[in-house]
Amino acid sequence: MYRQAICAVFVNKENKILLGFNSKDGVYTMCQGGIEEGETPKEACKREVKEELGFKISDEDLEAEFEEIVKCEWVKDKSLDYYETEFIGQELKIFKIFFDEEKMNFSQSNEFENPVWIYPHEIHKFNISLGKIKFKLEAYKEIIKIIGI
Repeated sequence: MYRQAICAVFVNKENKILLGFNSKDGVYTMCQGGIEEGETPKEACKREVKEELGFKISDEDLEAEFEEIVKCEWVKDKSLDYYETEFIGQELKIFKIFFDEEKMNFSQSNEFENPVWIYPHEIHKFNISLGKIKFKLEAYKEIIKIIGI
């Protein structure tokens, strides 16, 4: 069974995407997280952005919601307590959000520290897939292809 989750891909006017450092896992990540019971994917997207980045987004900020789902399986290693769950991975619902510098200001969280803007072709230069989260780099490459940048 796959955990249902969202991935909020922020794109700026230079067509760069946003990554933040997750100190818990020691990797760079896009804004993402699980869909809670009774929550729509759009509601989950708005909640995750607020939790991880510290600002609210509206329906108008959501440039696109994609039908494609990106599936990624977690590393099967019983020593990793982070993934002690009934889930074997996650299915990511993708949202593209245009970053509006005028109204979106970051606040620090341990899930999204030191935000950095990168060109999509640079994603392999960042620690995306280390240790227990080896699936992310390929998933992120697929997401970038889906959103068309």
